[in-house]
Amino acid sequence: MHGTFPPGEIPASFASATDCRQRQDSAEPLWFALLCRDLWGANAPKELQFKTGRSDRTCRAWAAGDSPPPVNILLMLQRDPDIGERVQQYVMRDCAAPWWREQERDRRVGRAALGAAT
Repeated sequence: MHGTFPPGEIPASFASATDCRQRQDSAEPLWFALLCRDLWGANAPKELQFKTGRSDRTCRAWAAGDSPPPVNILLMLQRDPDIGERVQQYVMRDCAAPWWREQERDRRVGRAALGAAT
């Protein structure tokens, strides 16, 4: 089955995904700029340039919210060993999907167990 679903007819399997899109709607042009500000503050354009290898002009536009980055940039940042977890946390904040809440619980329990073991 390909294509879009009629308005109001989202299959049950996609219902939890809808909850996660409430705050980081890709139609909201500033979501990536807010992520950058949260990660790096005023240094966002330079950090983006360092992390992605893109031009200064492009990174300034992304960090200012003038244009959204392509999805591969978000994936690149999520896979970064230094900031990947923070990017993932920002993107998924306030997500009420059961699978995400379970994953977060498991992460907290795992970290608590590691802390108790030391």
